[in-house]
Amino acid sequence: MELSTIIGKQILSPNGESLGYAKGVYLNRDLTKVSAYSCIDEEEEEFFLPARAILAVGDALIAGSARIGAPTGIPSPVGKTVYTHLGEQIGIVSDIVTEEETAAVIVCGTTDRTAYPAELTAVAESVIVYPDECTKKALAPKKRRAPAKNKPAERPSSNAEPARAPEQTAPAPLPESSCCRFGILGKQVKKSVYDSQGFPIVNAGEKVTAETVLRARKNNRLLELTVNTLTNVW
Repeated sequence: MELSTIIGKQILSPNGESLGYAKGVYLNRDLTKVSAYSCIDEEEEEFFLPARAILAVGDALIAGSARIGAPTGIPSPVGKTVYTHLGEQIGIVSDIVTEEETAAVIVCGTTDRTAYPAELTAVAESVIVYPDECTKKALAPKKRRAPAKNKPAERPSSNAEPARAPEQTAPAPLPESSCCRFGILGKQVKKSVYDSQGFPIVNAGEKVTAETVLRARKNNRLLELTVNTLTNVW
């Protein structure tokens, strides 16, 4: 069935009463079946008929009394611009041909009319035509996965020992020595202090920190550091 043959046809009740005219058609997603009809009554008020309400299609549409508040499916893409999958505009949709299992989109170009299988098209604001199903699947937008729900924490069994908080290593205390009592922290060193292997514990001009004190104490240079700092005045 060609949709162009339906638009504008008169709609009659089974007893011959005029119900209005067919204005548009709504299709299922694969364009193979009509899902609803958009109609205009004698007073130019729009109403919708489900596909099952159409009892016969000929020179007029014979329809039952069933109506729906809103159409189902997608609007017919007739009149929409058509592009290839590469973005080249090739025409507009002039018609849709629906069958039992297949459908075709008729595209009117500048010089000819071409039929494209509906399964190789994508319908939205415009219509995209693909050369094959593999290309269509490859270029289709990927569906986002819903974030995984956090699993509830397992309750420990009644016989299990309660979990213990991890032990934290306390920071090493500052040495209780003359360096702290005399207040050398933060003061500048006049002369560099070295360990037994000749590596500097603190260089001249640097300020004494808690780390400096600990290194000096570890290398038995705490007294030297203290004397150096307190007796060498800038």
